[in-house]
Amino acid sequence: MNLLAELKRRNVLSVTAAYLVVGWLLTEVMTALLETLGAPDWAARSVILAFVLGFIPTVVLSWIYQMTPEGVKRDSDIHDNADMRVGNRSFDYVVIASVVVLTIVLAFLGSQSQLSERSENEAAISDASVAVLPFVNMSKDKSEDYFSDGLTETLLHMLAQIPDLKVAARTSSFAFKGQNQDIREIADALQVAHVLEGSVQRSGDKVRITAQLIRADDGFHVWSSIYDRTFDDIFAIQDEIAEKVGSELSHSILGTNDAIVSAGVGTVSADAYELYLQALAGRATYSFRGLQASENLLKGALAIDPGYLDAKTELADNYLHQFETG
Repeated sequence: MNLLAELKRRNVLSVTAAYLVVGWLLTEVMTALLETLGAPDWAARSVILAFVLGFIPTVVLSWIYQMTPEGVKRDSDIHDNADMRVGNRSFDYVVIASVVVLTIVLAFLGSQSQLSERSENEAAISDASVAVLPFVNMSKDKSEDYFSDGLTETLLHMLAQIPDLKVAARTSSFAFKGQNQDIREIADALQVAHVLEGSVQRSGDKVRITAQLIRADDGFHVWSSIYDRTFDDIFAIQDEIAEKVGSELSHSILGTNDAIVSAGVGTVSADAYELYLQALAGRATYSFRGLQASENLLKGALAIDPGYLDAKTELADNYLHQFETG
């Protein structure tokens, strides 16, 4: 007789399926219950081991014994096919019911897992955290990107100096440059509770800067402002934006009213600062010509202001990049 047909006739396949489904379900429930009750680790391992060790005896017994309307009988003692059909239907019902219960449990565990992961992510994100997205260059001359990017980097650096405030790294923030994504998605990716974004429009010596601090969970503005100044006032604008953002976060999140003193850009020369911003743009290409041009610009900035520490640091990094690229 065909082995597969004999296994079906004796309900071995049905019993095996039912054992695996019901056993797995009971194991999940028992291990979860034991963990909730504070049972030791060996108790949960014992349940799993009992399930594994009981598999072979269950298969063997299902080969020897059958369920009939008169109860459990040895297979050799059953001569009526009707009894076999009743037994088959009984196990079919058990398997179907087990699969339905298993599906419900899996769906429940999956939803609980998603809720747990979401709550863990929300708990991991500190309210005192912010990402500075690249300010958008609204100028007619698209080559002015160096200025908007440099302003972003400067603000990021200034905010990073504020105690107890977590600021997303420059590389992470700039990965979203030019991408039209929902603020909440960006904040979730960067693991921050707030986002600072804005735009820069420059025409000759005139500069218009808009800045807005957004709460990520609901997308509402915490603070926003527009600055119409001359380029010579760029340092005052940056200081004002950084201090305002820091103060807003400190007041609403950190629970303090202390005045925020942000670190400046290290120079009082607008010309040296502009050369420094252009050098940052050249360095970002990491090409031979870009690094060489960046080096010359930094030397120009230091010629104007020899004490410009940020320019000195950037120049040292530039030499390292040139060495690394050969």
